[in-house]
Amino acid sequence: MMITLVLLGTLSAPGQDDGAAPSVSQTVLEFARSNLGRKVGNGECATLAIEGLKKAGTQPHFKDGGVVWGAERGSIEEAQPGDIIQFANVTFIVRKKLPRGGMSTFTYSFPRHTAILAAIKKAKGDGPPVLTILHQNAGLVDQPEEERRKVSEWTIDLKDLQNGDLTAFEPGKR
Repeated sequence: MMITLVLLGTLSAPGQDDGAAPSVSQTVLEFARSNLGRKVGNGECATLAIEGLKKAGTQPHFKDGGVVWGAERGSIEEAQPGDIIQFANVTFIVRKKLPRGGMSTFTYSFPRHTAILAAIKKAKGDGPPVLTILHQNAGLVDQPEEERRKVSEWTIDLKDLQNGDLTAFEPGKR
């Protein structure tokens, strides 16, 4: 007995139509991922986003003296992987209980910072989401500057946000 199997169509990545080019967001995210551990351009945070946009065939525009990375999302909860996140006067305070009962506290401050969203995990209930970002020019004070200027991946729980604003932009849209 002979069985003939005929497959019609092709396989494609999730969120990508068959035969369609990757979206700007997908290209920006893939660019950032492909540069993990490397310094992009001058190592400034915005350079990573600018070079990702260039790779996707677009660029940011400027309005009222500021950079507009794309179409602004209604809230950070609406952000999607590949979006560009702009931090403004942001402070996170992360507290962790130590094995012997003590407490460690880390404070991360970003007067102005740019990152690319790699993933967003919705919180249970009404809590804020947890973001996985790709960025450069960030790190601990005692970390060598050359290391801080390399693309790295961080997980940020927005429950630790103390002040400031995070704005998500869908790149390539106006």
